[in-house]
Amino acid sequence: MLDNLQSPLVVGGLVILAPFILKRLVEKVKNSRPPLPPGPKGYPIIGNLLEIGKKETPWINYSELSKEYGDMVYLEALGIKILVLHSLDKAVELLEKKSGNYSGRPVMPMIFEHLRFNEYFSNADYTPTWRRQRRIFHQHFHPGVVSRYHPIHSHEIIRYVQDLAATPLDFKHHIQHYFNRLIFKTFYGVKIQDRDDPYIKAGATAVEGFIQAGVPGTFLVDIIPALKYLPRWLPGMGWKDFAEYYRNLGLWAKQAPYDHAVKMMMDGNAEESVATRLINELPSPDDPARAEQEQDVRDTLALGYIAGSDTSFATAMTFTILMALHPEVQKKAQEEIDSVVGVGQIPGFEDRDKLVYIDAIIREVFRWHCEVPLGLPHKASEDDVFEGYFIPKGTIIAANLWHIMKDPANYDNPNEFIPERHIKDGQINKDVLDPYDAVFGYGRRICVGRYLSLDALYLIVSTTLAMFDISPPKDKKLECKFNDGAILAPEPYEVIITPRSARHEEAIRNLVY
Repeated sequence: MLDNLQSPLVVGGLVILAPFILKRLVEKVKNSRPPLPPGPKGYPIIGNLLEIGKKETPWINYSELSKEYGDMVYLEALGIKILVLHSLDKAVELLEKKSGNYSGRPVMPMIFEHLRFNEYFSNADYTPTWRRQRRIFHQHFHPGVVSRYHPIHSHEIIRYVQDLAATPLDFKHHIQHYFNRLIFKTFYGVKIQDRDDPYIKAGATAVEGFIQAGVPGTFLVDIIPALKYLPRWLPGMGWKDFAEYYRNLGLWAKQAPYDHAVKMMMDGNAEESVATRLINELPSPDDPARAEQEQDVRDTLALGYIAGSDTSFATAMTFTILMALHPEVQKKAQEEIDSVVGVGQIPGFEDRDKLVYIDAIIREVFRWHCEVPLGLPHKASEDDVFEGYFIPKGTIIAANLWHIMKDPANYDNPNEFIPERHIKDGQINKDVLDPYDAVFGYGRRICVGRYLSLDALYLIVSTTLAMFDISPPKDKKLECKFNDGAILAPEPYEVIITPRSARHEEAIRNLVY
């Protein structure tokens, strides 16, 4: 019997028949499982590559597909499987209630392997390292302790007001610098330079690399990972130079401020910060556990430094242009501030609960424009069945935040900027979909820095409106356009910012920080 199996004729026949047998077995397994979620039928070989590889506004493309296929749209191309969710209910059911299977991050070769952005736990896969670092971050930024940073907010907002009054045309720099100062003081206890600070430049440039690489289809290596094995000198391999530049810059940006914080501690010049608390908790240098724990601390701090202020800055810039375009909203907010806080006074955190319209404005800015329209993707760690559909292991799960925030089923006149939609009987309307429930992520991957970010946005929004008027330029039309990339910030624009009155101007001069 064994001799017969080893004969050339039998072996040749098995080789010929094997692919057909294997295909039948695969088809049998497929037929025995539930169907895949609905989605467009792909082309031979490339599947849905044209939909997945669409560089510009893929969230709008997916939204259009949802009109035909429903709240779940499934796409597959060259081994990449994507499920795009178009309702908050579906996102909550899958990514929160089944978070044990959907807390991983998909492998995105350019961003993770080549730029090494997977070393920041917001992008890292669901591993013991991720859990350790998230626990560290949560320990220092959960709602019960985040108020310890309010004095830093209050100090830096005065600097922002005086800088803005002195050079209002430079408002973009002042907004960005407010968030940068806040982050560096909070995380490292470091005072950064007003212009051309090396840490800020390196971090901002590293984020530029992330923004470019974060758009699906920008780099072919994300679709064909094997390209990494080809030599750099071949045509089309310029992405390797791109990756090396931004990777090295990001590594320096992560290491340098940490080293500076350590040096300040050794010199006895360190101010209290998250870094000083974490470094003081590290084991002694001769403890074998120190290296791993120190790496966790360094990577955790770098998340807030490199990525933490970028989306907050984009939100603040969106707010500024919206105020210029909607003077009626601005005036209503200023009336509320004057009534609650007093004319010429900077709002404090103690005023926050009474400034309901300010709260509504911030919610509406988040709703009207999502800086990360597809959120940060999740991954199915194992095969799963959801609402009768089969979701294969490794499927990328993306919640289409842009669609959810623009869905007429969730908001009347969704393209209009209407803060009043969030208010009922003088309080935040709980019957309206809360944008915060969607834009900050889901389940175990929800943004742990959201409380610090919302504190900073509250203060800059309320203070700007308390002290200044924001108007369109007189000689040109003001348009709100957004760049392309993983984080959608407004394209450069001009507005006129002036103190609201002589009384406000005097109050600004008398501020001390």
